[in-house]
Amino acid sequence: MSYPFPKLIIGLFLGLSNLSCSGYVIGKRANPFFMYRVESISVPTFANETPIADVGTYVGQEVVNMLAEFPDLKIVGGEDRSTDAVLIGRLVSSSSKHKVVDNSQYLSSDSVAPKNTGTRNPFLVPSANLSSMTAQFTLMSHDGKVLWYKELPYQTRYTVELYDGESANVIVTQTLENARRSYKNSAKELAKSLRSLVIDAF
Repeated sequence: MSYPFPKLIIGLFLGLSNLSCSGYVIGKRANPFFMYRVESISVPTFANETPIADVGTYVGQEVVNMLAEFPDLKIVGGEDRSTDAVLIGRLVSSSSKHKVVDNSQYLSSDSVAPKNTGTRNPFLVPSANLSSMTAQFTLMSHDGKVLWYKELPYQTRYTVELYDGESANVIVTQTLENARRSYKNSAKELAKSLRSLVIDAF
């Protein structure tokens, strides 16, 4: 003779568990830090501890924009002790720019800039650069307790412009513009990766 009660109890338990998980997922998507009882976050300017200018600003702007998409999480710029927690962002790397920016691709000078090569023997010139840094994110209470920490690679690749017959100033200016655009686009992708982490962390 079989008794239905154990099956009913198990079914009820599973149903409650699914309901609880469903509510948890909904809560995470409205506020990824609700389990820490954090409903408001202040975000000071991200520290840039790299030799590459402005990357802290690029990443900070994209992370703030990303967090602002959560309807139950209030974001306050700067240092504000009235919030529940503070998000500390840091961009770190080697202090040597030559170790951060690597010439990832080369071309022969006579194939891309024969006028600039002149009568010299052809030589290799960089045609693409790869920059590698690390972004660190720490969510802290105002009494210094670390609530959450994540670390993500921040990498970007950009073209080194090679204009035959152009001056070095023109080439450098256009290459710097390529780098700036690439750093901004990579900051957007980094914010997307961080969003996935904060939603799927638990």
